[in-house]
Amino acid sequence: PELPLAAVLRAHPELHGTAFAVADAPGPRNRLIAVSPAARQVGVEVGLSAAQAQARAAGLTILPRCADLERAAQAALG
Repeated sequence: PELPLAAVLRAHPELHGTAFAVADAPGPRNRLIAVSPAARQVGVEVGLSAAQAQARAAGLTILPRCADLERAAQAALG
């Protein structure tokens, strides 16, 4: 379940320690599938829509899931 977060951090190391989340697709109605620890601390949870998450945490970075990044992260693990 943490693979989407690991994949994003591998591609965007500048997000380490920040409040960010991964959504199942781009757009405000799509659901979050992974949430960073910093985002959890400000009330963002898996299952929220991107719009709901933005309402809870101004400045939250939301990225769409990327299968290519996840495959690369999985390959790097093993």
